[in-house]
Amino acid sequence: MNFSLLCVCSVDDLFEKRCDDVTQLTVTLRATQLVGIVSLMYGVLLHTGAPSRSDTPPPPLPAATVAVVRSAFNMLNHIARLSLPLLQVTSTLRMM
Repeated sequence: MNFSLLCVCSVDDLFEKRCDDVTQLTVTLRATQLVGIVSLMYGVLLHTGAPSRSDTPPPPLPAATVAVVRSAFNMLNHIARLSLPLLQVTSTLRMM
């Protein structure tokens, strides 16, 4: 999905506000903490019941898990391209 098509944008500078968000997508992303993408990735990769750290390497991740995490990273990348400050502020708030 190309998020840049959801708002009227100019691509002059990555760090300046560049959208007139007629769909309220950025407001929704901020209000939902990026629709829970970071929480999803945390839950999938560091799930409860995982074996504790040891000298043996962890087993490889199932293909479905890799696909979900890859899609989540792609979505975070699209959000960063849409509004880098939104991603930075929302990620900072998540850590507090």
